[in-house]
Amino acid sequence: MDLFNTVLERFALISIVDVFDILLVILLIFGVLMLIRGTRAVQVLRGLLVLAAFIFALA
Repeated sequence: MDLFNTVLERFALISIVDVFDILLVILLIFGVLMLIRGTRAVQVLRGLLVLAAFIFALA
């Protein structure tokens, strides 16, 4: 139950500004993804994500 109470305490600290900030970042990422959809940039982005995953796994 201690973990449950800790999680509830953390969620109680979230303000409306935090929620707005998260939504803004999500909308920006979604907008960029929709902008590059169907272009070669998607392949480049996938390659960078795979490279970042390998680096993260090796670190």
